[in-house]
Amino acid sequence: MIKKIVNGILVSFLLLITAGVLKKCSNKSSNALEAPIANVNIKPYENFSVSKDTFKLELLNRNPFKTGRSYITPVKIVKKSNSSAFNSVAVKKFKWPIIEYYGFVKGNNSKDRLALIKINNRLYRKRENQTLGDLKIKKAYSDSIIVIVNNSSKTIARK
Repeated sequence: MIKKIVNGILVSFLLLITAGVLKKCSNKSSNALEAPIANVNIKPYENFSVSKDTFKLELLNRNPFKTGRSYITPVKIVKKSNSSAFNSVAVKKFKWPIIEYYGFVKGNNSKDRLALIKINNRLYRKRENQTLGDLKIKKAYSDSIIVIVNNSSKTIARK
């Protein structure tokens, strides 16, 4: 019985509040239609002039994408000299093999991941921390793999 009385009182308050809100909204909209807000008399092309805003763009001395105070140093161009002493020393350049990564497979019993790698157009299945010649698979992820050859590492994305 008490719940019915309380519900009846709450419904009546709700009807009173919605009636008040609707009355206020209808008064504001009728007043807005009757009187203009401001009288603006603009004559087109009167005192019309184009002024250009010019400025000079300057190069930033820092990388805007890095946080902190890292500065970009300008690159110095060094001319090569043709000295015979330098030419006598043989410099061996290392060339990375062509590596394509296709993903990995992980079994229920083993913790290591079995990576599918194509090196110089030959397909290999190697686990993490296994070597293939001088190439070592450090870590295999779902989207990339980290490979180490001659103490230099490289991250290769999945095909």
